[in-house]
Amino acid sequence: MEHDTRKEILQSALELFSSKGFDGTALSEIATGAGVTKSLVYHYFKKKDELLKEIIAHFFEYLTEKRMEAKDMIKKDDPEYHNKHREFLLEKFGQMEPYLKIIFAEIPKRNDVRESFVSYLNKWARESTAEFCKDTKKTIVPEHFMFRFVFFHLAPMMLYTSMKEMWQNVLDMSDRKIKEGFRDEFYILVKAAIERKDTE
Repeated sequence: MEHDTRKEILQSALELFSSKGFDGTALSEIATGAGVTKSLVYHYFKKKDELLKEIIAHFFEYLTEKRMEAKDMIKKDDPEYHNKHREFLLEKFGQMEPYLKIIFAEIPKRNDVRESFVSYLNKWARESTAEFCKDTKKTIVPEHFMFRFVFFHLAPMMLYTSMKEMWQNVLDMSDRKIKEGFRDEFYILVKAAIERKDTE
């Protein structure tokens, strides 16, 4: 019960921070969205900043979970591997968008958010590097892995989430078409970054 309540509060905060912004969201709104009292929100989170930092932590937990899910679900020797991987990416983009909107909106404004994000990113990159080397029998230093993740994964996703609505209007395309177009180009970019031969 306690775990469910905390989860509902975090989900409410995620949705509201994503749609209204961190500064534009009151704790009372988060409580209403979660179906709990404001005092119960304070029981779990002493201030709104704690919710924001936990959302960032959950983002990296989500990345790890989905990386493992993709690895278990999609086998590279499957003739439909590339199509399945692209569809997997498309589905997960929709789930990642709220996290990305919040993170990329707050990083430029807040040192504490930036420091928290970098700390989690560094830990996640080192764990991912170790797993990548184990799976591929290649060696790559964590700093190189992090560089590729930031510039070939996060940066494109940042542009996608921050400018998607503008491109929908300019190109007169549906949300689905925009996602499919980004997914296909993003897949090519990620695949090229992963398959580079400059491992050490």
